[in-house]
Amino acid sequence: MSLIPVANHRALLQDAYPKVLTVTPIAELHADSNAVSKVCFYAVGRPKKLPKVAAVLLERCDKDSRSSGAKGRAGLAVTLDICNKLVSECRSELSCFAEQILKVVELALGRQNGVERDTEIEGRAAALVSPVLGSEERRVG
Repeated sequence: MSLIPVANHRALLQDAYPKVLTVTPIAELHADSNAVSKVCFYAVGRPKKLPKVAAVLLERCDKDSRSSGAKGRAGLAVTLDICNKLVSECRSELSCFAEQILKVVELALGRQNGVERDTEIEGRAAALVSPVLGSEERRVG
């Protein structure tokens, strides 16, 4: 039995997601703080890996935003939680991955294809936009 090697950043992010997503209400669902701290420590120590970490989060968000079930909503909420913590911890390197984070927000807000609005997801996405756009304005201006 051979094991397929998984990139370190993928393994760290995989550990941040709860094992069971559908049982807990969305308002109480958060990423594993210890695992997210490990991801942030990894990303701060290796700033060139930040775009890869953000790309994995964007990939996960894309998959979850196309799902219409509770598991997709829960995965999206956890992804936004991880992105929020990553943005706050890696603020000095935000220019490396801000574009992917804004795409995550766009996917999270754009998932209302005939589905009623999800205020919890919208709130998490809105909380993520402010720090990202604020740093982009400071960088440009």
